Amino acid sequence: MKHIRLADGTRLAYTLTGKAQGPTVALLDGISCDGFIWPYMQPTLEQHFRVFHLHYRGHGLSGLPRKSEEVTLPHLVRDIDQVAEVLGLGPMVCIGHSMGCQVTLELAWRYPKRVRAGILLCGSGGRLLDTSALQRTRHRGSLKLVTNR
Repeated sequence: MKHIRLADGTRLAYTLTGKAQGPTVALLDGISCDGFIWPYMQPTLEQHFRVFHLHYRGHGLSGLPRKSEEVTLPHLVRDIDQVAEVLGLGPMVCIGHSMGCQVTLELAWRYPKRVRAGILLCGSGGRLLDTSALQRTRHRGSLKLVTNR
């Protein structure tokens, strides 16, 4: 794991593996997760893509923010955008697991040029796709919903 320190002092852990050039896949964890699900698919992804995995602030090997209230979806997606910018990553295919589904949707809404596509795995039960971020994104027309119906 490498680390980067943000302007607010928060230290974030990340990995950037796989192909040095080409499309980037971002692995977005669930709440309190540190990537336990990704070893099953990461080796295959690394053969074809550059793979970016960031531990959110307060998660895994990343540090806590100085202000405890700064662990919200807007903070998490701002961190992803800032680290991706520093690393020179273009639009990413975001694979969200559990809470990572909401992170993917929020990232697509707040930073639409950062997200090439989203893959949502094992998201919350109920009406996951009725999150406020998706509703706002639908109105802007920047995210297309694909379902198996």
